[in-house]
Amino acid sequence: MRNIWTLELKKLHSKSMYAFLAIFIVFTVLDNIIYIRLNVGKPDLLVGNFGLSLFLTQLYFIYLASISITSDFHLGTSKSIYTGTSSRIKILQMKAEFLLCLCVTLALLNVVIGGSIELMSTSRLDVTQLFSDFIQLIFVYGLYMGSLYAFSVLLSALFLNKFYLIICNYIAFIFIGELAAQAMDRGSVEMKNVMESMPFYVVTNGFNQLHYSFSSVIVLNIFCAVSYSVGIIIFHKRDLI
Repeated sequence: MRNIWTLELKKLHSKSMYAFLAIFIVFTVLDNIIYIRLNVGKPDLLVGNFGLSLFLTQLYFIYLASISITSDFHLGTSKSIYTGTSSRIKILQMKAEFLLCLCVTLALLNVVIGGSIELMSTSRLDVTQLFSDFIQLIFVYGLYMGSLYAFSVLLSALFLNKFYLIICNYIAFIFIGELAAQAMDRGSVEMKNVMESMPFYVVTNGFNQLHYSFSSVIVLNIFCAVSYSVGIIIFHKRDLI
């Protein structure tokens, strides 16, 4: 586990990560300031992303899930990873755990930034609400990243090009989700019911609202289980060396 996490950390140490963190912090600060100063609407959270920073987080999550597996082949580290003592299933599991830890870290950063701005602006801070928001952010980020990763495992089992995977995930989780939202606004009741059950719409809509309903969680768990299981089966049989 330590070796896999070490390799994942090394992949994160890039200009793209530092650029994301810098822009993420700036956008998160701006989003919270705009809400406090101008009373702009946002999800029912004391802190968190709800504007530019939320969209930036969505794009970065897609990027991370897309390169988690494919970058091993792009960087030439696949041989050392997949010929070791750990099974392929275990390796994919450890990569998923690493991504979930990143979700917790970003959620914590959200809470620290948002809580600090709230405290400086109002001289008060609801610690209970802050902790509740932290747990909700972890859940939303985790479910979104889990859906991305499960679908990425399936796509990675079919082709190992990270650029193809980034494009496919962007189309699936942003473009198709947006098309489904527009179809719901213009379509019939039957069309709305169909669209509401589409995993790509459900996961994107819930992430944008920072809230997943119970039915959404069920749909996404089924989607993750099917995508991950099929991907694992194909991945296990594929020649990766």
